[in-house]
Amino acid sequence: MDYLKLNEEKLRKLCEDGLRGKYKIKPKEVSVQVTNRCNNYCIMCHTCNKEYSNHTYFNEEPLDITFKQYKKLLPGLPSRIMGLLRRKSNDCIDYFFTTAESLLNKDIYKIVEYTKKVQPNCFIRFISNGTIQPKQPDIVKYIDKIAFSVDGCTNETFHYLRPPATLDHVVKTIAKWDEAASLYNNNMQIVLTVVASSKNIHEIAGIVRLASQFKHIESVFVQKVILHESKNHLNHLLLDNVPDYKLAEEIENIKQASKETGVRVDNLTSLKQLKILEKNEGDGQNNSEYCRFFWNGIIDMAQNGLKGVCCNMEKVGKDLIKKYNIPANGTVDKIYNSKGYWQMRKDMLDGKLEGYCKNCNMRNVGYKLLSEKEINLDEYFYV
Repeated sequence: MDYLKLNEEKLRKLCEDGLRGKYKIKPKEVSVQVTNRCNNYCIMCHTCNKEYSNHTYFNEEPLDITFKQYKKLLPGLPSRIMGLLRRKSNDCIDYFFTTAESLLNKDIYKIVEYTKKVQPNCFIRFISNGTIQPKQPDIVKYIDKIAFSVDGCTNETFHYLRPPATLDHVVKTIAKWDEAASLYNNNMQIVLTVVASSKNIHEIAGIVRLASQFKHIESVFVQKVILHESKNHLNHLLLDNVPDYKLAEEIENIKQASKETGVRVDNLTSLKQLKILEKNEGDGQNNSEYCRFFWNGIIDMAQNGLKGVCCNMEKVGKDLIKKYNIPANGTVDKIYNSKGYWQMRKDMLDGKLEGYCKNCNMRNVGYKLLSEKEINLDEYFYV
């Protein structure tokens, strides 16, 4: 059976119903920008650099959402969405605090405490650079998952990639979070994330072994470095510069470290070059007309409402909001089911957004889901 054709027909029908207001989709992941500040200036990051004294994303004026402002952003969510979510016991909204360094916001404790209070079934996760220790250790009571960015197992490599942070300090910070989890929330998951490059590929096995030292670290997530055009001077970091035999050797070392320590390594196949991809793993180059991010991906909210439609298109995403006249203000469910959003999904299926999505590194995920089996809307789209 041609599942790709069958699934695209289903999705087009949903778009038509959505445009007529006869079908609604539930937002699954909500990213809230609580600050645009960061205390690192990682050399791969195209949104923050050391030349700008405040270290904010896109060199904006420093911004921190206050607890009072956050409460105004959230109220529409419980009454309008929680009723839908309660249809299935495992349904919940995933709140993702990832933009810049969210832990720098002085109201972050109140923010996560309040979110859990009004939506007890929600899932709260952070991505942090690992430099901020928990000022109130019991904050972990309200956090389900926290990922720390660790790009080296030696101080030299770590400091080169993530200045001004040092590995020693980050390890001590993670230890504090690990201790807090043991005291207040044994169910909190801790993950290490690694941006793999030619500079650190040989240290990832060591990072896996480092992860095994902590009680609450469940896995290490790896992804290859992707450089924005403004970072062309760092092309030497690309994995393309690593010989295939060396890359294959390091991947085996990582697998061995995982086997020895019991620490799971996720997304490892993404590091492989096209020449050495195992059979049936896909080549990562399929030009899919399907995108899961417009169906169950992250919807970005900021201080004054909608910030972006896709975390992989931070700049052109604003252009899409304007092009489709997607309402910038209002509750998440209202924005997510607006006519503009449904038209954007339909145009994606019709291949009209190629110019916006041509460099997206996540496209093959949706293509593979569509190709391999008939989609289950409840599973993939949280309808």
